[in-house]
Amino acid sequence: MKKTAIFYGTSTGNTQSVAETIHSHLDNKPELINVENASSADIEQYDVLFLGTSTWGLGDLQDDWEGFIVDLKKANLEGKKVALFGLGDADAYPDTFVDGMGTIIMLLLIKDAK
Repeated sequence: MKKTAIFYGTSTGNTQSVAETIHSHLDNKPELINVENASSADIEQYDVLFLGTSTWGLGDLQDDWEGFIVDLKKANLEGKKVALFGLGDADAYPDTFVDGMGTIIMLLLIKDAK
């Protein structure tokens, strides 16, 4: 069975709540990992990754993701399946809604192109 993990960053608890909801709907009960305490070595242990972030202000990543993105850049993602989920405030920031998720996908696409 493929090892699966849900990596999330949370400031208010909302992204953690969504991560837990996703976790509850998956049969294999993946690991739940807060990126605040994670490293590139943690990412490399898993075959399937769910990556979740919220977007703050005008398109900024959640604070813990700002630090973790460096680890994600270092990680060997070859052969891994990746899914993203994102949260944001569509009413206050409609032009940058879930741009944090866009920051992560752009990093993954750039890594994949190399």
